[in-house]
Amino acid sequence: EASVIQSLSSNDRAMVDQRGNGNAAEVVQNYSARSVAEVEQVGNLNEASVSQTGTNHEAYTYSGGDNDNLNVDQRGSYQNAFVYQQGNENGADVTQRGNGNTANTNQNGFGNVAAIDQDGRHQVATVGQHGNYNDATVDQQGNNNELTFTQSGILNTLSAVQEGEGNRITGSSSIAGNDVDIVQDGDFNLADVNQNGANHEATLSQSGENHLATVTQNGAGHEALVVQSGMGNNALISQAGMNNMAVVTQH
Repeated sequence: EASVIQSLSSNDRAMVDQRGNGNAAEVVQNYSARSVAEVEQVGNLNEASVSQTGTNHEAYTYSGGDNDNLNVDQRGSYQNAFVYQQGNENGADVTQRGNGNTANTNQNGFGNVAAIDQDGRHQVATVGQHGNYNDATVDQQGNNNELTFTQSGILNTLSAVQEGEGNRITGSSSIAGNDVDIVQDGDFNLADVNQNGANHEATLSQSGENHLATVTQNGAGHEALVVQSGMGNNALISQAGMNNMAVVTQH
């Protein structure tokens, strides 16, 4: 068990390295600038929580084993969060409030869950999941937010919601049975989903003006649904193989 608190300062660095059973770590850096928090856990029953408020903070977390419960909370501007997890049934929860923040989650294993919640302007989220039965949820509120995701495996799920102007989503999904659900509410949105393999599902909902949705699925047994409401929308779906279904609704 470890706890580090750093407040009302700048250029601080907190490093926690735990290897063993029943680990717990908490790092708090409040009302400061340019602080760095590093938490590495290798072992069982791990739990880590990082809280940063201020500007230009960075949080690096790594967990490599069992029953992990990771939370990163950053409030301020130009914060960066990097989460890397190996193993099964890991959880990563990243919350960012402010402008110009970046969240990056990378999970390798089965049954992992990643949740990113960003509220502000010019937010960037990157989700990478490699394995089976993984779940990712991204909620971005504000203007000019970006999301990039990669899922490889079987029966993975991505759910993304973007509210604001100028939002963009790109993607990649492979193997079989993955589900991508994207909702964009605002102006100048762009969604691009690429899935290779079989039995994937893609659902895109866009409301507002000047939206563009592109879905490309290669293989058999895919389903694609695009719903666009507003002015100047454009949808393109390309599927190769047998038993694919595509529905586009524009109004």
